[in-house]
Amino acid sequence: MTEAEIVMIVAAIIGGIFILMILSGIRTVNQGTAVIVQRFGKYNRTLQPGLRWIFKLTDKALPPISLKEQAADFSPQSFATKDNVTVQIAYTMSFQVVDPKLFAYGIERPLTAIENLTASTLRDIFVNLDSNQILSRLHTTSAKVCEVLNNTTNHWGIQISRVELRKP
Repeated sequence: MTEAEIVMIVAAIIGGIFILMILSGIRTVNQGTAVIVQRFGKYNRTLQPGLRWIFKLTDKALPPISLKEQAADFSPQSFATKDNVTVQIAYTMSFQVVDPKLFAYGIERPLTAIENLTASTLRDIFVNLDSNQILSRLHTTSAKVCEVLNNTTNHWGIQISRVELRKP
């Protein structure tokens, strides 16, 4: 085998590896999702829906984040009222990820944090109301809870669109 043939074989192998690297970096991001790309463990960019490419040697794609509106149903919580009556309230909320970067890096377990924040917000509101006022003010309380939650969850890339309070 001549030196020219060896060079051509090596060039073909290197070219094949290069083509495989390019093809392995092609990603399809589905509609309604976003993908966070990290380069050496640090945020690099957010991939929007469509056919995208990442450099596999340095980049890592995190699992897709849904940008669709989602509903979460939380178990009933017990609250003490102004007149020392224990009231149980269940709640459902609708939320949407509006900033995938903040969502990925803002908080560890967002649903748990939202549930705890909702419970503490309701506790703060219900401690100033008596048991009769709670049932008549569930709708206005829902709006107040939604506003308080959005003030916090905006820092996590989440927008709460609706909170529904009900007796279980």
